[in-house]
Amino acid sequence: MANKSSNPPNVVDLSVEECVVVSNCNSNTSSVKLNSTDNNDGLLEVWGAATSITQIGSRKKRRKQNHSTSAALVDAIDMTRGTAVPNQTPIERQFAAYKQHLGPLRMEFLSGTDGDEFLKTHAFSHMSSPKNSSKVQTSKIRQLHRELVQYALDLPATPQGSIFVRANESRLDLVRVLITGPEGTPYANGCFFFDFFLHDYPNSPPQGKFLTTGGSSVRFNPNLYQCGKICLSLLGTWAGPKWIPNKSTFLQVLISIQG
Repeated sequence: MANKSSNPPNVVDLSVEECVVVSNCNSNTSSVKLNSTDNNDGLLEVWGAATSITQIGSRKKRRKQNHSTSAALVDAIDMTRGTAVPNQTPIERQFAAYKQHLGPLRMEFLSGTDGDEFLKTHAFSHMSSPKNSSKVQTSKIRQLHRELVQYALDLPATPQGSIFVRANESRLDLVRVLITGPEGTPYANGCFFFDFFLHDYPNSPPQGKFLTTGGSSVRFNPNLYQCGKICLSLLGTWAGPKWIPNKSTFLQVLISIQG
């Protein structure tokens, strides 16, 4: 996570909302354990899985959903399921297996029951989406959709840190993000949830809220507050380089937070 504090709490030892990714690259599953006493119970279920992040919808459902959304997304998923490359080192094989299992889950559009539950629990669901139906607004929505589809390839999916994104098909301006802590830091193996509202994207930066706070009782980082505030210059909530309209991207925001 960006701007780490010197002695943040160990997420593995906290019995609050933190969850630990238990990845076994030699098996066919990568389970997610949720240990929660926060009022955010069920986030993983809304994420699309009751007990395993690799079970986010059936394979058939994902295939159908992704096909209806974009052929590019299907291609992105297929590309993560390649055959083993000769002369790989053990570390390279581990990274390849990790990406094979979790890569297809980096981006998904939710609809139906999952989409409804997503809207009920999203921190910004009460915010109105833009009512302007002009060509300009339509163009913005299409651009956002193209960017989100591309996340199936662009988001990191490695043992050193991964990012998973979910968006509602009927409200693309509402996005939920799960970021795993970078390897070799006190945040390693921790799962951190964020909600974003892309109300005037890409003209203006998104509004964001940090959800993994143990019921507003835990502050992991100087820039991630118990109240959910995210201090980041791109979001306009911290000193530093500001958002450049129509040039800065949501992906930059996510990478900066993970950094």
